[in-house]
Amino acid sequence: MFRLAAPRFAAEGVQAEIVSIGAQLGSYANKLAEAGYTLHHVPFSKTPGFFVALHKVMRTGRYDVFHLHTEQAHLWIGLIALATRPERVLQTIHNNFTFRGTLRIKRAMGRYLLRKLGVVPVAISSSVRETERLYFGQETRLIRNWYDNARFIPPSAADRRSARDALGIPDGRLVITTVGNCSSIKNHGALLHALALMADGSRPLYLHVGTEESDAPERKLAEKLGIAEEVRFLGPLEDVRGALFFGAQDDELHAVGPDGAWSWSFTTGGDVDAPLTLLSTGALVAASDDGNVYYFLP
Repeated sequence: MFRLAAPRFAAEGVQAEIVSIGAQLGSYANKLAEAGYTLHHVPFSKTPGFFVALHKVMRTGRYDVFHLHTEQAHLWIGLIALATRPERVLQTIHNNFTFRGTLRIKRAMGRYLLRKLGVVPVAISSSVRETERLYFGQETRLIRNWYDNARFIPPSAADRRSARDALGIPDGRLVITTVGNCSSIKNHGALLHALALMADGSRPLYLHVGTEESDAPERKLAEKLGIAEEVRFLGPLEDVRGALFFGAQDDELHAVGPDGAWSWSFTTGGDVDAPLTLLSTGALVAASDDGNVYYFLP
């Protein structure tokens, strides 16, 4: 979405910059730089040094607007942004955060304080908005995720053939695909366990597109379950359409957990004519009016 927005920002005279607080810049960073964004990297740590460095970046740029996307340390990052006195600070909530106990109280208080200081909270889906209201008493503005519907279109027969040939997958082999970096909240393990329940010789080939977690827990799980030969971890792909084109014949599966938020890859998968299999959880339930959606209840 950021890459697609770059020319629109430029046309409006907006100079946009991005600050990453990950351990390292992500695999897509070069694409964002090519699109015209200035990238900054301040690796997160629970130390005063991190917040001092982040404040320096925020202050030096003399920015008019800050748009915050992290739940991690969101209160402190929001306060640092406000301290630079911009025209506006927005905070987008990208998931259904169903915190409980003390953490829920802390996050509710943090959200309340930021709102009172002028931060505008934004939700990416109706269910995220409802979760914020129910768990934290917070009203949000709804701005739905979007994607490039000129790029993600139904494939031709030649596209499908090319996708299979590229990975050496024979005709007649059922293929399912997930698109998205590994994390526990996406619950890819549920899919691996489901595949393990199937008889040998009847399992589909599972294509996993996205960066694995550092200790590769899903790869280890596949090996433990004895299905490693039926799972291919393709890593991050510059163009995911080829993997989705398998879904145009077979299936794209989103095995997210009960806190899973609306997935852009669900939307793009549908737009390339992939049948979709979803867990009926979280923000994905917002797609229940789509006739091409099948729900597996957890």
